Amino acid sequence: MDLMAADVRGLMSAIGVDRAVLVGLSMGGYVSLAFYRNHPDAVRAIVLADTRATADTQEARERRLKSAERAEREGTHAIADDMVPLLLGHTTLERRPWIVERVRSMIEANSASGIAAAQRGMTERRDSTYILPDIDFPTLIIVGSEDTLTPVSEAEGLRAGIRGAEMRIIDGAGHLSNMEQPESFNVALTDFIESLKQET
Repeated sequence: MDLMAADVRGLMSAIGVDRAVLVGLSMGGYVSLAFYRNHPDAVRAIVLADTRATADTQEARERRLKSAERAEREGTHAIADDMVPLLLGHTTLERRPWIVERVRSMIEANSASGIAAAQRGMTERRDSTYILPDIDFPTLIIVGSEDTLTPVSEAEGLRAGIRGAEMRIIDGAGHLSNMEQPESFNVALTDFIESLKQET
């Protein structure tokens, strides 16, 4: 996560951006929190979507490591079989087969080694709950109402830890709320960005 955060900071430097509004979904949320931890002065505001600040439990670490090994052993099709039902909410699984197929295709388009590396990287991430009280810029937390990987209760914990944070629950979406309910997700994001313009 720290390496990816450093990559984001390097890109910002290369294109002349001093401060940014970070938007991180799932693992992107872990990267966003690592970015803030390492480069606090470069954050204008942050959106944390379907993510958490806590490190993995031992059980979650073991599950990720097994998933990494399975990706290397059996390939991306096996990971898609495992992950699609976890990533998507029951409304999407039951009523939006085109999204189910798109997510499956996205997973299978990755390399097995890339998936394994991402899983192992997430097991090693640091707990970020201790930095939440220091966040003193606008924060939006987005969560799908049907997210079982980082449920609404997890989002509520984030909101409670960050002074003044807003929270939007996306109905009928699971862990990939931006894909499952893009219009609702984009409205939440646009409203937040517009509110930042009013502050400047």
